[in-house]
Amino acid sequence: MSELPVVYWASLDVDDVGRPLDKFRKIIERSGFLNNLQRGDTVAIKLHMGEHGNVRYLRPIWARTVADMVKEAGGRPFVTDTTS
Repeated sequence: MSELPVVYWASLDVDDVGRPLDKFRKIIERSGFLNNLQRGDTVAIKLHMGEHGNVRYLRPIWARTVADMVKEAGGRPFVTDTTS
């Protein structure tokens, strides 16, 4: 039997747990993703350009947070996107 996937969730409200970006950083830390990086690893951060009126895309501040954490862990982040 395989393990069930772990799903992390946090409210976007500012509350006693913190601000949304603080919660996001905690989720990334808890996921263990950064522990799998080796110094110098290249890490792609996939974005979507979005389209006029669309609010469901990764905003730059979230990508910046991931990039900063990858750098802190010794990785080399880059941002990428595709229109297809």
